[in-house]
Amino acid sequence: MAKVPRSPPVLVVVVRRLAELKPHPRNARRHSAEQIAQLAGVMRRFGWTNPALIDEDDFIIAGHGRVQAAQTLGLVEGPTITIAGLTDHEKRELMLADNRIGLNASWNVETLRAELVQLRGDGTDLEALGFQRAEIDKLLPAADEIAVEEIDVSTVADRFWISVRGPLSAQAEVFQRLKAVMGEVPGITVEQGTLADG
Repeated sequence: MAKVPRSPPVLVVVVRRLAELKPHPRNARRHSAEQIAQLAGVMRRFGWTNPALIDEDDFIIAGHGRVQAAQTLGLVEGPTITIAGLTDHEKRELMLADNRIGLNASWNVETLRAELVQLRGDGTDLEALGFQRAEIDKLLPAADEIAVEEIDVSTVADRFWISVRGPLSAQAEVFQRLKAVMGEVPGITVEQGTLADG
């Protein structure tokens, strides 16, 4: 017999002292020092954006890595959400599901490649976002591999625009190169847009 879905719980974010939170002894997920440093780097830049989930006894259900990262930054408090009313069995199920189901997602590779190209061109350290050097090298094309179908230059009065047709990553790479070259010319502003922008 199928379980009847629970009513959505009322979730309240409460700032708690990290020293009061206890790692769950059945947590199967492990965090390397490198990953903790990456989490800490993101937390340093954007703040603590995802609360830790805890049970009524202050055991962490989800967020072990975030708590560790916060502690390496010297934070003494952090946001938590208490998930009440779960059995021990359900807590263990949720811990595994929270860690595993996210791994089942995949990337839209073309969109990912375009994002990485543009962010790298804007000065982002892609490894700080969690990408390994080998992944970056595989995803980002070498200069001689960029496949642009068409480049069209149009001029109206004192403005001109360049239309690039091709894969998103190629368009992003071309934009970053133009930005690097044209951005050095006094009086020229380089902006990216789409045909829909008018």
